[in-house]
This record gives sequence, C-alpha cells and structure tokens, in this order.
Amino acid sequence: AKAAPAGFRVLNPAWGPRTLSREELAVLSREDLIALIAEAGTYSSLTIARAYRLLSPLARPIPDCHPLAPHTHSGRACDSPGKVPTLRDWQQFCHREPPDTEIDRMFTGHGGNIGLAVADELLVSDIDPRSSGDIAYDTYAAQHGPFPPTPHTLTGGGGDHYWFKATGITRAGGEIDHGFEWKGPGGQVIMAPSWHATGNRHYAGEIGAAWGEIPFEDAPAAYMAL
Repeated sequence: AKAAPAGFRVLNPAWGPRTLSREELAVLSREDLIALIAEAGTYSSLTIARAYRLLSPLARPIPDCHPLAPHTHSGRACDSPGKVPTLRDWQQFCHREPPDTEIDRMFTGHGGNIGLAVADELLVSDIDPRSSGDIAYDTYAAQHGPFPPTPHTLTGGGGDHYWFKATGITRAGGEIDHGFEWKGPGGQVIMAPSWHATGNRHYAGEIGAAWGEIPFEDAPAAYMAL
C-alpha cells in the first residue's frame, strides 16, 4: 500500500469537529439522535458512538479501520479498508454492553469507520449487489415474501443491512446465496455515517427505518430455514 505523504493525514468524510458530551446528547429526542447520526461530516466518531448507545442497549459500537488512508493489520496491507475492527477482542461486545469509559477509550480521536458488534439478541441480513445478492433476495422474496419493516441501513457499496430480533434462533450466521447472508453474534456491521472505501458514498439509515427509528422485527422463519 502506498504511504501517505509525511505530515499529511487522510480525513474520513464521515466525521467532523464537533463532539457532544453525554449530557448534551441525553436531552435530545430519539428523532434528534437519528438525525445527528445521519449528518455526515459534522460530528466526531465519539459523538456518534455515544448517540448509538443512547438509542439502544443493543448498540455495541466498535472502531473499524480507515476507509481511505493506507494502513496495515499485523504487518499486512489491509484488504478490506474501513471494515476491519481495530480491536483484537472486539467480539466480547457481542455478549456484553461496553461501559461509557470503554466507549470513550475506543473512540476518542478515532478517525476510522464505526461498526456495531452484533449483539446476542440480533441477526443482520447482508445483501451485497456486487455479488448478485440483490438478485438472490428478489428471487427469494418472490417465493417467501419480502422482509417486514425493520431497521435498515443502506451500505456504502450499494447493498443493504436489515436488522432483526433473533428470538428463539440459534443460527449465528451463514450464506443463503451468493451475496446474501446472515450475520449473527460474533459478527459486526459497518454503520452510518461511515464512508465506503470506494470514496463516493456514506452508509446511511433508510429514512423512516433507520437504526433506532423502528422496532426490530423477528427474523422471518422462511428465510431462516433456507
């Protein structure tokens, strides 16, 4: 990977200079918190991590690597910019809530992307059109019906993340078809307003169905049986 020029810091368009305290965020309505998360380029990653935690105890923010600046992991050039957790032990947060002190430690000065560790109570459907996941989903939806309304993130790569409750489900994840898979506890998902490595779009919550805006629906049984 090509090194950045000496003294030059590659900025992540997801973040801005403003950091709000927990006290400042606590007086905001749920609608205001969701709008704040959607306002890419204004707030620090620490502010966004705090906002996610206020929206739900199932939000387990973790810091991911930078989507644009060249960097390495264990001495090797990153092959998934913006999508690799920077903590070795990040999966612990699938099983427990991070206290405020850990959020502060992880995100103070963090310039990479933000992800959520998938909590034990949740599942995420990951649809990647670059691997024909959208075509696969449409095929299954014609047979089993579309997903019900549930929190939905539009990914920076043009795909979709649908969040569901994992009530009574032991499946931790796995592929349904090419580009169409489940991510369960032990996995992580990049969140708004993170920036995609292609350099042309943010991750964004669907208007009216952003994370924290509507309840999680149960994972559809027909899809879980696939």
